[in-house]
Amino acid sequence: MVKVAAGDITKIEFRGFTIVELLLVIVTIGILSGIALVFYSGISQRAVVASIQSDLSNVSQQIKIFQINNGTFPLTTNCSIPDSSTNQCLRVTNGNSYSYQADNYSVPQTYCITSSNGDNIFHITNDSTILSGACSLNYLVNESMASNPTTGTLYGSGTSWNSSGYLVLTQAANSQCGYIDYQSTIPTNFDVSFDFWMGPNNPGADSAWFYWGSSWPPCDETDYKGGYIAALDEYVGQGKPFRIGFSAVGDIVSTSGGSPYSDSSWHNSQIIVRGNSIIMKYDGNTVLNITDSTRTLGGNHFGFGARTGGLNNEHRVRNLNVVNR
Repeated sequence: MVKVAAGDITKIEFRGFTIVELLLVIVTIGILSGIALVFYSGISQRAVVASIQSDLSNVSQQIKIFQINNGTFPLTTNCSIPDSSTNQCLRVTNGNSYSYQADNYSVPQTYCITSSNGDNIFHITNDSTILSGACSLNYLVNESMASNPTTGTLYGSGTSWNSSGYLVLTQAANSQCGYIDYQSTIPTNFDVSFDFWMGPNNPGADSAWFYWGSSWPPCDETDYKGGYIAALDEYVGQGKPFRIGFSAVGDIVSTSGGSPYSDSSWHNSQIIVRGNSIIMKYDGNTVLNITDSTRTLGGNHFGFGARTGGLNNEHRVRNLNVVNR
């Protein structure tokens, strides 16, 4: 404070702020800063949520247009490869991420997309409703093999987990059998997807498979044990590498030829089961599509297996998914 004495303009008195006044100023500044920070955080949070919901609306529209043009929802949403009759690139705002899943075998066909940014997670389905949280899938098995599997039981002479992110079912040695088994009743409708690798021998032997409804894990692609086996047989003497067999109907239900895949490369196989209807896919292409009216399952084991014989190959699997539909 500046004080000028009456009649004497040369006399000036200065008085500083008191401690109480300074504390009041500091407290006031702190309160205002806190209000501003909360206000800004609220705006920032709402902006993130708005971007997620906008992304979901946009990619959902793309998915629906894809279905109109192709009759199904896309199998993949990979932006590193060209769009096609099975792939649709989906892009979201920087900082947001998404996951996509679809069921083209349900009636009607369905899809669900989850988008997230930090703790903000929302999803959208084919009814166009955006809801909080992630899409839900009823996984019976969900093992990428990035780490030692936490579910299932490993059996066999060659079975081991590799830290590179896959499960070895057999080594490249003769007369081996290995499998990962899950003891649980398989549902009526389910999807299976897994990646497999066979090598280094071509021709090699013998096969890898997915089995279900078995009374015990099989150690041969024709040892059904009361259930089904969908086999990938790399032994070229068979001539038909894709096979679905079931013991109740006398061995092979259906077979198909196809490209050799004992090439030391990763491939994908899918098995889609809807009651008595079974579809088998190899690298996205349908290789078998059958209906078995005699389907009655005799056991509660399912899993992934492989074997070698007089010839051999190393058999690897990863990204094991079994989903209750």
